[in-house]
Amino acid sequence: MVGVGYFGFQYYKVYKNPVIPAIHAISPETPLFIEFKKPLQTIKKLNYQTDLWTELANVRDINEINQQLLVLNTYILQEDYIRNLLEKQPMIIAVLPDDSGINNILYIIEFKLPNESINIDHFVRKVNGEKSILMRKKYKDADVLMVNIAGYKNLLNYSVYRGLFLASFDESVVHGAIDQIDEKQPLDNDDYFKRLKITAGKNVDANIYINYNYIARWVSSLTSKDILREVSELGSFGLWTETDLIIKNDELLINGYTITSDTAIYYLNNFQQDPQLIEIPEILPYDISLLLHFGFEDFNSYQQSIKVYYSDNKKWQEYNSSFQAVQKKYNLDLYELLISWIGNEVAIASTGNVDIKSNSFVVLHANDVKGAIEKLDRIISKVKTKTGKNPYQQVFGDYMIKKIDIPGFLPIVFGSKFSLVENNYFIAIKDYIVFANNPKQLIYLVNNFYLQKTLSENFNYLSFSNNISDRSNIYFYCNFRNSIGYLTNHLNPELKKVFNQNRRIISNFEGLAVQFSYDNEMFYTSIYLKYNPTYQEMNPSNWEVELDAPLYGKPWFIRNHKSGRLNVVAFDDLSNMYLIDQNGIIQWKIPLMEEPISPVYPIDYYKNGKIQYLFNTKNYLYLIDLNGNYVADYPIKLITSTTSPVVVLDYENNRDYRLLMALADNRIYNFDKHVKQIEGWNKFPAKSGVDQQIEYLVDNGKDYLFITDDKGNVLCVNRKGEERLKLKRQFKKARNSKFYINRTNNKGVFLTTDEKGNLVYITADGKINKTSFGDFDKDHFFLYKDLSGNNVNEFIFLDKEKLIVLDRFKKLIYSYEFKYDITIRPIFFKGKGNRNFLAVVSAKEKKVYIFDKNGLAFTDLGIKGTSEFITGSLNNDERINLIIGSNNKLMNYLLE
Repeated sequence: MVGVGYFGFQYYKVYKNPVIPAIHAISPETPLFIEFKKPLQTIKKLNYQTDLWTELANVRDINEINQQLLVLNTYILQEDYIRNLLEKQPMIIAVLPDDSGINNILYIIEFKLPNESINIDHFVRKVNGEKSILMRKKYKDADVLMVNIAGYKNLLNYSVYRGLFLASFDESVVHGAIDQIDEKQPLDNDDYFKRLKITAGKNVDANIYINYNYIARWVSSLTSKDILREVSELGSFGLWTETDLIIKNDELLINGYTITSDTAIYYLNNFQQDPQLIEIPEILPYDISLLLHFGFEDFNSYQQSIKVYYSDNKKWQEYNSSFQAVQKKYNLDLYELLISWIGNEVAIASTGNVDIKSNSFVVLHANDVKGAIEKLDRIISKVKTKTGKNPYQQVFGDYMIKKIDIPGFLPIVFGSKFSLVENNYFIAIKDYIVFANNPKQLIYLVNNFYLQKTLSENFNYLSFSNNISDRSNIYFYCNFRNSIGYLTNHLNPELKKVFNQNRRIISNFEGLAVQFSYDNEMFYTSIYLKYNPTYQEMNPSNWEVELDAPLYGKPWFIRNHKSGRLNVVAFDDLSNMYLIDQNGIIQWKIPLMEEPISPVYPIDYYKNGKIQYLFNTKNYLYLIDLNGNYVADYPIKLITSTTSPVVVLDYENNRDYRLLMALADNRIYNFDKHVKQIEGWNKFPAKSGVDQQIEYLVDNGKDYLFITDDKGNVLCVNRKGEERLKLKRQFKKARNSKFYINRTNNKGVFLTTDEKGNLVYITADGKINKTSFGDFDKDHFFLYKDLSGNNVNEFIFLDKEKLIVLDRFKKLIYSYEFKYDITIRPIFFKGKGNRNFLAVVSAKEKKVYIFDKNGLAFTDLGIKGTSEFITGSLNNDERINLIIGSNNKLMNYLLE
């Protein structure tokens, strides 16, 4: 009888307070909740089988949570009852933001029996100590306990009610869950949610549920106020999403469905069409950071649907008034001239990291690209009729860049999502019309397209995209490495600080993809997150040219007198000479008899504005024109072999050129452009062989020609070869140092360094003054340049592996130590905004280091190379190009 009574009592308890599903504690206003199928197994998987989580656990806040989970896991494994319970029962974690913007968490575990509080109380005391339960309160029919958890300033509140373990660090959250159980309609009573829940996977790590009606509120608490409008639109995106989470070592696979109701108020309903192929990456640059792609079976149907969407969301008046105002002002039929020809794809994309807007594109697929151009031209014509302004046009290669001069044209026609592009420059490429905010961005796209450096050819993206569908209605792609600056700027201050402190960790996450594809009256939803710490940057060079053999010496810039742009002249080890245009296309290649030993000089031989290229080899002087043909009697054999590079001088800028060089008899020769010796020139002998280029300086209207022989002895003559400066005493000039006009003090007119690294001043009457800036090797490099940009030159020494920048008072500005000795002369150049830079090639590392007045700059460009390089603006567009060689490749990098 006692046994029957006991079991009868237990049955009565269960009958009176039956166990309910955990989902009944979830409020319909919950923006996000996750159901973990096997919590203990997931904790183990994350910490011992997942590199992705191991990396995330390096973030302090995540690490704290992870350590607590591990400690808790240790205790659970020691408690058989709790272990068996959590191994078989799922756990739900729900995010519940409050009115103040704080995101509270509700933990829910479903028990088999309605009253498990004794077992839970026992476990809590075992984990935290006998005195950890500080208070027990009554809320309705439930007991709510307050627990002191070590390491947390807030108390944990929990209750075991109707067979559910409810816990949160906010007491009101537990109360809200109890209210939901007792008084409100369960979430799974909703027909749409019920239909969606049926699709949830069983053999997965977790099920993730997103409630769009309330997700905007939560996301807005995480983001900055400047994107509040975009975030608020999440509320009308759809009803619910359920996705199944599968955790792998280096990736998260999240797949499921999104459901909407039959009303037009949900944005996704505009895409109830067949998913389309994602082909736009075939024209986009390889370094796209953000991409939002839309696929349409019928764009006109979408456009009609979006009207109803705007109307039901009370946005129609705002949208339609702007649309109609533009049509009326310019006498346009935008449906006919624009919307009618749009095909299967529309996309918004950007290559920017921080400044997204300047680097954005809007891409429209055209059913008939020729017809699309004609209709866009009609828009341009009507704008001209209204404004009286001549339309913008710019020819770039085979492309014509045009502009629709209607401010904010694209967002007016297509809505605020397209507000990243407002200036409306455009080109046609393949079957697409591409808009951008400036012509430079369109030129960048064309250059990369011709070099096959597109997103679809980026090996990182190819590997990444293998895990996503090639068809969708909506596709969002984010490259974290390329967009981290932009993403960080749109977070709230607290989260922004966390991101900035953990940029390295976040950069190890290669990318995120989100796709929505219409399927069986719902939208198949796929989210993919890839962790890739071994991510290899695609060569960021704008173009690469492959030579027949390794690059010989350094490349040279020569102005193309026809286009006004810069061409590149290069040589290889087989004594081939190449002319390469600004797009990286080899215009011609000619064989030489010997390798060059001098710079390539532009001269106007015929004085008709056409430029030819002059240089010398050991036995010949060459002069070659733009078409790769020899000029006049060139190449001309020298009377004897030369030991030095030729220097070409045009004293009066009248194209009466002088060619100075040392020949094997140790004499300095002076030739005209016909290689005839100049009358009146004193062919003075040097003390030893001269293998360095003669240096030319002008001070106070006087010419100074400095000749340094291979022993370091110095001569200084005028343009007739007569001694200009008689040095009072000789010194051994450092081989890798040049002569400069002194602009720092009155110790001398000129300065250079000797083999010990002493600074050598030479006065107007030939006196030698020395001062020491330190001890340096005889092969040190010395530059006297205004690196700081304040019109005061710094003293720059590069000695083996150490760079030292000193001011006029010998005070160290900064120093830098490289991994290996530097053997290539550093280059000084001007960048955008007249910023001054110093670049150093570490040939052994195959790496270029660029410094400004503060130290290292352009640290994220990844410039690789082993040769001396050149800098300039290939397209005369103020963008600085750096041309460098590595083996048989010549590469063009854009410095920005």
